[in-house]
Amino acid sequence: MHKKLLVGILCSFLMASSLPAFAKCDGGETVTGVLNGHAYCKSQSMMTWWAAFAWCKYQNRELVTLSEACIDWRGATGANACPNLMVDKDQYVWTANPQGSNSAFLIEFTSGYVGLKHLRSYDGIYALCY
Repeated sequence: MHKKLLVGILCSFLMASSLPAFAKCDGGETVTGVLNGHAYCKSQSMMTWWAAFAWCKYQNRELVTLSEACIDWRGATGANACPNLMVDKDQYVWTANPQGSNSAFLIEFTSGYVGLKHLRSYDGIYALCY
């Protein structure tokens, strides 16, 4: 009887230790998608694209892609291209750049504007993690 209990505890421990770490939002704030209700994590400070990427990794998250943040996004840029994130904040957030691109997309909350930023070293944009 004791062997079964010990084996069960050991198996539970091994399974739990192989699970991915839980996503967090330390030092950030939760932003809720208007259309999908998903909770994203936005940094409290502005940073470069590389810092945003690293900050999301620290949160055990990923820098959000346009398809994750802007549901039904079809490649459009400009105002109203991302109605899911049209929240009452006058802030821009970085998104993960498309594969093979040297540029990164950004989203402006109040207008749902989606734009392309050619300088990922610009430090005036917040991180948005999924």
